[in-house]
Amino acid sequence: MFIDRKSGISLIGDLPWGSHFCQLYQTKNDLLDILVPYFKAGLENNELCIWTCSAPLDENEAKTALKKAVPHFKKYAASGQIEVISFNQPPAGGETIHETINSKLDKAIQCGLDGMRVAVNGIENAALSRHRMIAVSAYPRDSLNAARLMDVVKKHRFALIQNAGKWEVIESSEAHLARQALRRSEEKFISLFNNMSEGFAYHRIVLDAEGKPCDYVFLEINKAFEKLTGMKKENVIGKKVTEVLPGIEKDPADWIGKYGKVALTGKPLRFENYSEGIKKFVSVSAFSPYKGYFAVTFSDITERKRAEEALRESESRLSEINKNLEKEVGKRVEELRRKDLELEQMRRLEAVGRLAGGVAHDFNNLLTGIVGVVQEAHGQLPAGDPLREDLNMALNAAQRAFSLTRQLLTFSRRQIAVPQVLDMSVHIAEFQKMLNRLIGEDVTLHANLQPGIGHVRIDPGQLEQIVINLAVNARDAMPKGGDLFIETAEYREEKGTSPVHYVRLTVRDTGIGMDQKTLHHIFDPFFTTKGSKGTGLGLSTVFGIVQQSGGHIDVRSREGQGTTFDVFFPNLGTDHPEAPQERKNDADHGRETVLVVEDEQLVRRVTCGKLRRQGYNVLEASTGAEALELADKFHEQIHLLLTDVVMPGMNGREVAEALAGKRPGLAVLFMSGYTQDILDGKGIADGETRFIEKTTLNTDLLRKVREILDKPKIS
Repeated sequence: MFIDRKSGISLIGDLPWGSHFCQLYQTKNDLLDILVPYFKAGLENNELCIWTCSAPLDENEAKTALKKAVPHFKKYAASGQIEVISFNQPPAGGETIHETINSKLDKAIQCGLDGMRVAVNGIENAALSRHRMIAVSAYPRDSLNAARLMDVVKKHRFALIQNAGKWEVIESSEAHLARQALRRSEEKFISLFNNMSEGFAYHRIVLDAEGKPCDYVFLEINKAFEKLTGMKKENVIGKKVTEVLPGIEKDPADWIGKYGKVALTGKPLRFENYSEGIKKFVSVSAFSPYKGYFAVTFSDITERKRAEEALRESESRLSEINKNLEKEVGKRVEELRRKDLELEQMRRLEAVGRLAGGVAHDFNNLLTGIVGVVQEAHGQLPAGDPLREDLNMALNAAQRAFSLTRQLLTFSRRQIAVPQVLDMSVHIAEFQKMLNRLIGEDVTLHANLQPGIGHVRIDPGQLEQIVINLAVNARDAMPKGGDLFIETAEYREEKGTSPVHYVRLTVRDTGIGMDQKTLHHIFDPFFTTKGSKGTGLGLSTVFGIVQQSGGHIDVRSREGQGTTFDVFFPNLGTDHPEAPQERKNDADHGRETVLVVEDEQLVRRVTCGKLRRQGYNVLEASTGAEALELADKFHEQIHLLLTDVVMPGMNGREVAEALAGKRPGLAVLFMSGYTQDILDGKGIADGETRFIEKTTLNTDLLRKVREILDKPKIS
């Protein structure tokens, strides 16, 4: 049973806690014969060992003998698990020897040791018989007469005495009768323990460096425990639960936390829960007999729980699911509209720079998941279904919300810029229809977009932000309607001996115009001429993007004669090697294996679904540690790691570095919704080409994955 401890002395075998016996010696070798194996067993039993020496044996001789007999003695001594001191050495703080020993016992248990064993000279005090302590008192045999000898034996569990060169055990008749009664009691207890129908286990709690429960150790289990769990005694005793049931620390039932509270507070606990480790529902009673330890009895209630669950099911389950799906779509559309309004209000805050990062990350994660699910639902509806128009409205609202977060981030200079070489005229033409809806029916849009005049390097989303902000400003300047002109053209500027070539974007309106005083402030943050309807962020955002892209902006305006904005971007020519190439219909398909690491469940589901529908073999993990474990178990080639950057535990950069050593040639694509200042601390530099924003996952993911996989590998 768990109360027995190995004594180390073959003559007496195991001893229960609380045992106090004595040794009658004549020489120092007599002491060493008994006490060296006694303390060796104590160290191996995870006990604090204190050896108090007196004549004829001093502490140096005792230490020398232990060093020879105990492997790794120095390690035990350095950790403080073994103390060899002189009986004449006074205890610290004026305590008696008994007070010192008892206080050390309490500290040992708090530090995770099972208990304590001591050896002292000639002490009979009952304090040395506490639970979780084993003690031996040594008496010089030649100093005891017959009466004193019998008195000593009576006061101890038994005595060890050498007779004709052999050690023998002697005990008084009272001790013998008490021991027989104890044995009978233990036999009854053992019979009850092994035949009870409920599972029983006895444990020691394990604390981390901060004193919080992080694990527990199996000390004893009964046969019912083995039957209910399928675990064998020889496979669990002495082991930590995290070794026996890997992953239990992540179980939402929080077994370690619950039991730790019982062991540390002494308050019993009763509860019912599902055990992921044994795949059963259990009814549990836990109590603590001693601080730092706890016992558990439990029974299997799986059948009862299944019966209860069956009673709660109904024939209307399928129709209820359909109703819930309709409600969920409506809820997400409404939530998207609400978030749009909240973000509009948030733009008015002066602390927008500090708030932008966190807002954009959470909001973009939500939007990415919602857009992915709405797109999936849209694709499954037949043509003409009235719900398709509702879903189109949701997608349009999501794109507006994405634009709002971009504006916040660009203004605060925290946006994740992913510049691309593109034909500006072609890109603007692709979202011209959205511009028509944005400016309304009272404004007529005239577009003169010249393709093939050269490429520019800019983040596509930022280019859209420039055009949208200038178009919205023009619309607001024409409250009674008017004309809006958007044009692109080549532009050559003479600078010294070498001309500089630009692609010029012109946005011109026929609105109310501005005076010169207003013109001087239009790019200032929070400056607005629209009163409470304006935020003062639109043009400051445009100015920041243009500067980031290496360009410049001019503005001309007169009151009553409209306003013209000219935006100049460096012209990279018509045949730049980084320009996008014409893609085949099946260009986004693939058969490669992609490992996706993303802690946000909804984003992970949408991302993996898109890849699988294009033919990719997808492995998915919610944490870095799970990804490494999955990669170790997957013996075929993994072609691409697609990983979130900011995650609990390991970040994306750390996951990539850990896999690089194991899988040379593994391609990597990072994704995130966090702002650039956060990503800088995670090793993702501004302009990183192996990066995709989460806001563009629903539109650019497949293209970017194919682009990374098709890049030639550097040998």
